[in-house]
Amino acid sequence: MKKIIFTAGILSILILMSCKKNYTCVCTDFYNGADTTWTKLRGERDIETRKEKDAVAECDELDGDTQVYLTESYGLNCELK
Repeated sequence: MKKIIFTAGILSILILMSCKKNYTCVCTDFYNGADTTWTKLRGERDIETRKEKDAVAECDELDGDTQVYLTESYGLNCELK
């Protein structure tokens, strides 16, 4: 009986870990300069029914290239919430 309960518990954990869920990808513009630094929320995007690793990959694709000029940098950063 203990083996059955243990096996059922392990299977339940594995099933819950591989479930598809909804995630939110939050993107912000950023600027880092010599005298000032700021961030501004650009927007949020819902990523529906994905596994976490797929949602992370999709959100990372939204990242923009960071532009660097001397001591200033500007870009877009997206992360999964």
